[in-house]
Amino acid sequence: MTISTENFLKAIYLIQKDDDTGASASEIARHLDISNAAVTDMSRNLSSKGLIIYEKYKNLILTKTGADIAIRTIRRHRLWETFLKEVLDVPIDKVHDEAESLEHHMSEYLMDKIDGYLGFPDFDPHGDPIPDSKGEFPDCSDFIQLSDIDEEQTYKITRIEHHRIDILLKLRSLNLLPGERISFIRRFDDDGSLVLKTSKEKVIVEPWLFDKVMVKPLKSLFDIKVNESAIIEDVVAEKYQKRRFLDLGFVKGTSVSKVMKAPSGDPCSYEIRGTVIALRNDEASKILIDNNHE
Repeated sequence: MTISTENFLKAIYLIQKDDDTGASASEIARHLDISNAAVTDMSRNLSSKGLIIYEKYKNLILTKTGADIAIRTIRRHRLWETFLKEVLDVPIDKVHDEAESLEHHMSEYLMDKIDGYLGFPDFDPHGDPIPDSKGEFPDCSDFIQLSDIDEEQTYKITRIEHHRIDILLKLRSLNLLPGERISFIRRFDDDGSLVLKTSKEKVIVEPWLFDKVMVKPLKSLFDIKVNESAIIEDVVAEKYQKRRFLDLGFVKGTSVSKVMKAPSGDPCSYEIRGTVIALRNDEASKILIDNNHE
């Protein structure tokens, strides 16, 4: 499979996303920075190979075979991005371009090896979903735009716009990158800008950036059910109480499960690292968890 073919099929897939209407020739031309005539020539070629459905003046639609190739190319690209960021510490504004060249030079065997080495990640450094070896994408149904956040909720940034370097660098300067925890402070009445608290500082986010950031709400230990497990995301208690929680083992990345609830509903008991610890509900609400339970 040639590089140009993989790029073309990937472009159609990324443009159409979940829309079955396909991608127009002009959209593909803009995406790949080629002429409409070049798109037409490639479309006819790939149609003859059974990779796309091509009809004059109609959107291009991937066949099952074409979609499979596109998904494998996307998987290679996003695994390379993750490897470059996590293993080689390549800056987030450079991983995309580096992965663009590397994605076409990886066997299925090496791709699966890198996937396993990285711990089978669901998302790349920008928060884009990584399809697994079967071509299945992780669930993103709980992602919402930054503009839709609630002032009573804590959120985790899950995905950011990264195809424009100026936007990516702006988000990085604000510490609004995937994995960062944020909470609402206030919204300005004049222009709607948001004041958010990140792990490092308070930042002002202008409305033009709202649709460039996706987030998901973080739950707390209080929210999980008996016999349900979760991974600790953060502890948001005050200094001395936070120190106590950390000493008890409630640290980021640790698995914890709710094992018992008092008849009144408060307190509840949680098992962490083989030890059962009772917490009042107001205490448990200060220990944030990732929504993806084990």
